[in-house]
Amino acid sequence: MLLEVRSAVLFLCIAFVLVACQTMPDTPPEVTNPYQRGALLAQAMAAVSPLRVSMTEYAMVEGHYPGSLEELGLVEAQMRDSQYFRDLYLAEGGRIKVLVDARLGARATMELTPKSVLGGMSTEWQCRTNVPDTTQIDTCQYDRRLKFD
Repeated sequence: MLLEVRSAVLFLCIAFVLVACQTMPDTPPEVTNPYQRGALLAQAMAAVSPLRVSMTEYAMVEGHYPGSLEELGLVEAQMRDSQYFRDLYLAEGGRIKVLVDARLGARATMELTPKSVLGGMSTEWQCRTNVPDTTQIDTCQYDRRLKFD
């Protein structure tokens, strides 16, 4: 009798897990806490930091920013495996366009634009994002029109 009860409980547990897995959404739930949203955006910015360094070095040597990831010796397909962003590409003028973590929204985007300072001896990166309600306002300017195109 005890074996039959255990079998029935085990069957119910397995059935519950199977039903729960089938009803889980494909995308993670959107984060609404402004501090968490800001932290996710900051993580994406930090994850792209090595690319910013490479682009700055390239511009110092070549006199212009690369037009593609391939010009930096990078394979575009390999640039999408971060846990902090889903996709990125280089746009005109050395801009880096990043499709950030889906928990910030389906089309949540961040754009980093280089600006030469100190007579071209250094580069500052200006950030814009279409992610609202973050605590990173000073770090990344909100622009609801920004798109990952």
